[in-house]
Amino acid sequence: SWLMSCATLSTTEKLAMSPLYQITTREYQDIRGDFHVDTFLLCKDTGMTGSTVVTVDRWRSAATNPWYSAQVQYVGSGWRFMEELLLRTDSRLHSLKDISPSRDVLYGRAGTVEEIVTTNLSTEVLADLRATQTLRVQYYARPIDVPPDGIAALRAFLEIE
Repeated sequence: SWLMSCATLSTTEKLAMSPLYQITTREYQDIRGDFHVDTFLLCKDTGMTGSTVVTVDRWRSAATNPWYSAQVQYVGSGWRFMEELLLRTDSRLHSLKDISPSRDVLYGRAGTVEEIVTTNLSTEVLADLRATQTLRVQYYARPIDVPPDGIAALRAFLEIE
């Protein structure tokens, strides 16, 4: 049934079917405490060989100040071995390398591959994103221009504390 097939979709596949600039919320339990995570869907690319989404996450807990991370999530029929996320703003090119142990490469059902690249966003990158009027994103083959309404929605998301 359709409902059962939706239940077996990966998080990446579910996000790829969601509208752009949507914010979803989940609770994440960790040994360091319970976190409230807001996920902003910045861009997505779906095709015959796979789906990719780029998200920005805001992490909050009672014990820490909020912090932000960016993720590139890919699910498809072939490996990409993505290692960085490039962000071009009005003033800078940010190369966000995945040096975190949270990078996942999973071999999923029916021969699909899922890659998740996570990078923390520094105070400097956040300040630049909050001020920029233009934004290009590249994680694999070609850059993606984020339209003005997407930049405005991202800036609004980054202002919520």
